[in-house]
Amino acid sequence: MSEFFGGFALKDDLNLFANLLDSFEITLNQYDVCGFGYGSKRALDYVLNCNSRINRLILLSPAFFNNKDSAFLDSQIEYFSKNKELYLKHFYENIGFDGLYRFNSDVSVRDLRAFFEFSFNEVDLFRICNRGIKIIVFLGGKDKIIDSTNAMEFFKNFGIVYFIKEANHLLRIEK
Repeated sequence: MSEFFGGFALKDDLNLFANLLDSFEITLNQYDVCGFGYGSKRALDYVLNCNSRINRLILLSPAFFNNKDSAFLDSQIEYFSKNKELYLKHFYENIGFDGLYRFNSDVSVRDLRAFFEFSFNEVDLFRICNRGIKIIVFLGGKDKIIDSTNAMEFFKNFGIVYFIKEANHLLRIEK
């Protein structure tokens, strides 16, 4: 059984990516670790701390905020603290949800802070590569959550990056 780490304020979100992974002929197996959005950070941590065999680390729209300053984080936390429900509504719209979904509204300021404060670093990714683990990253060119172009420039040094020009944060083609 592969390990999957879901995105911020979401539940059971792996099924959102089944068609995408199928279209790239990627079938998750017991030696894969996959993360979406904020779950990419947790997937990375899992791989770094795991002594078991891992073949691939698959990052779906990783929460890449390396280029954001503390003022950005402060504004997000302030907005969330003032009206959590409205913040989450806008968040879900910005990631590309167009219908009903099982959301996790049981998130806190602490979760949001962890979402934005994490920063990917080259040392960790080199460590993963040196263990022979293949890194595959999927990014959407029309992502409203992260700067996908900046993320592509960063991740291309560590593995395969699929940049889907017309896709949103959920890696779906926007109409």
